[in-house]
Amino acid sequence: MTRCSIFILLVTLVAVGGESFYQLAFSAGFGRDVTFAQGRVIVYDQILLNTGNVYNRTMGIFYCPQSGVYAFHFHVMSQYGKEAYLQLHHNHNKVASAYCYPTRHTASGNSAILHLKTVDQVWVEAARTAYLHGTAANSYTTFSGYLISPSFDVKC
Repeated sequence: MTRCSIFILLVTLVAVGGESFYQLAFSAGFGRDVTFAQGRVIVYDQILLNTGNVYNRTMGIFYCPQSGVYAFHFHVMSQYGKEAYLQLHHNHNKVASAYCYPTRHTASGNSAILHLKTVDQVWVEAARTAYLHGTAANSYTTFSGYLISPSFDVKC
């Protein structure tokens, strides 16, 4: 048995034997109004799901534990009469934006499907001072992500 076939066998056993790298997902939001300065990472305070502990609730960053294709969604509602402009970042590269005009409560959102490598990072950042709306009953501003398909960088 070659080293490559042993690796593939071990990956198969891990995938079949219970919790695995296939179960990676998170969803987070806010239960109150918050404000973030320009350039700050948005740190969500309500964790709705964090399977695989992939979302760091202290830093506000998704850390990729398994290479593969991932989907990310972020939605924002501005505080009444204020602006909110957020950007999704992948390893310091802007990927997508969402903007709320400063009239009443406005909402926006965006999504991205990304191919990530192990240890890549994804987060939402304030492109300008962001006035984000949330209530105890409703998370209007959210950030979610999940693994669509793992990839294996096996060189045999």
